[in-house]
Amino acid sequence: MTYEQFLRTALPLLGYNWQCFMSRGMRRRIARALQAWGACSWEGFSRSLYDPGAQRVLTRALTVTLSLFWRNGAVFRYLQQVVLPEIMRGLGPGEPLIAWSAGTASGQEAYSLAMAASGLPEEQEEHRPVYIIGSDLDAPALRRSSGEEWTRGELKEIPPDLRDRFFSDSGGTTALDPLQRRKVILIQANLWESPPLRYAHLVLCRNAIMTYFHGAPREEAMERIVSLLSPGGWLVLGRKEHLPKRWAARWGLVHAGRRIYRRGAGG
Repeated sequence: MTYEQFLRTALPLLGYNWQCFMSRGMRRRIARALQAWGACSWEGFSRSLYDPGAQRVLTRALTVTLSLFWRNGAVFRYLQQVVLPEIMRGLGPGEPLIAWSAGTASGQEAYSLAMAASGLPEEQEEHRPVYIIGSDLDAPALRRSSGEEWTRGELKEIPPDLRDRFFSDSGGTTALDPLQRRKVILIQANLWESPPLRYAHLVLCRNAIMTYFHGAPREEAMERIVSLLSPGGWLVLGRKEHLPKRWAARWGLVHAGRRIYRRGAGG
């Protein structure tokens, strides 16, 4: 059995789109998973996937945990200028803004959202609390999310004014402002299972379910995620992702270039 045959056979059983894992980098990751499980061949690893333990080993290998602060900055500018103020204007007195970054790696996306909300007039005037849940399946990635020791590469897309405002360099490390860290709660969670919160005003699920999964499992997972959003809630997908056409009655595409959707009254 070749590597491609392994992908074609094994990954659809787990709900994954096998074509997304043909790169050399992913082949190396999956080969390390094969070795970690103790299999001697792609065929042997494929046969072992009836075991939940083998499935977990493979799933960890398939989980990409690289991310950047302010990744695709145009999305965060639109959130900062349009979406977040709109959400805050619709909240009741003292009601917190709640957002979820699904697949947040080490928290870069969740912390970026905290920075986008910081200093908005609606936040300052109302002293409105902001709670951002960042979740990821990869426990080691989450463990390095204390807000310190970020690399230059992870910060390269942040506008200079935000870099100067929210980060400080000391002793060879780069640390994020503690106030922004306190807005974020990071937890380990599997997107296949129940969401880690009951409701949210905004969900970012970029380059995750809609890219790496397919068929019924993908739609079931997305249904669980969007069920958190009441009418008027906002959803952000990756630049090349889109919701199924039959969801058009429930979801309006507010900004096609940013893949930002809003749930309609009939949703």
